[in-house]
Amino acid sequence: MTDLPDGEQYTPEPAATRARALVDWLAQSVRHRRTDVTGPLRRSRPDRPPVAVPGMPQGVDPEIAIQVARLFVRYHRSSDFSQSLNATGTGDLGQALRRLSLADPPAQPWNKAAEVAMASLLRRRMRLPWRELERALDTMQRARLTPPSWALLISDLESWHVRERSHPRDTLERWASSFYTGHTTSSARRAAVPEGTTGLNS
Repeated sequence: MTDLPDGEQYTPEPAATRARALVDWLAQSVRHRRTDVTGPLRRSRPDRPPVAVPGMPQGVDPEIAIQVARLFVRYHRSSDFSQSLNATGTGDLGQALRRLSLADPPAQPWNKAAEVAMASLLRRRMRLPWRELERALDTMQRARLTPPSWALLISDLESWHVRERSHPRDTLERWASSFYTGHTTSSARRAAVPEGTTGLNS
């Protein structure tokens, strides 16, 4: 730990800053095809994630960092395809699933897939829903839609069991509100990450 001058206190980085740092690092790892990072993540499963990933930024809950990294690399597993996507994503997971439900052409079964994905997530009240998230994101990738904000996803997962003034609803309820009404809560808006700050093309 770095020594500080007398009278000064250590102030940790805000959670949103740590989440953005992790997403920035993941985007650059995919862009530069760092197989030492992406290889173990691509070969892993929800119940068997890598124990560690070389060079991963610290500060995010370790389980969440590893699992979201695994989901990010899985989503962007085709380097050519990932070039056409917003690498950092946009909106929360409920908003991303809502985009899926409204996707064109209407003949595609995305509306049903989005409903099934949200219903599956809503059944998970205690443990973090890694397998359900994987299925939902796999469907979004097949539909060629922009994913949710990865940094906001990290923030939402870190507040999974939190009920405070800044989190008037738990994570699942906020996702459901975004999905069924098209509106997000003030806490989710405050945690949102500005779009366009990072990309696989940068």
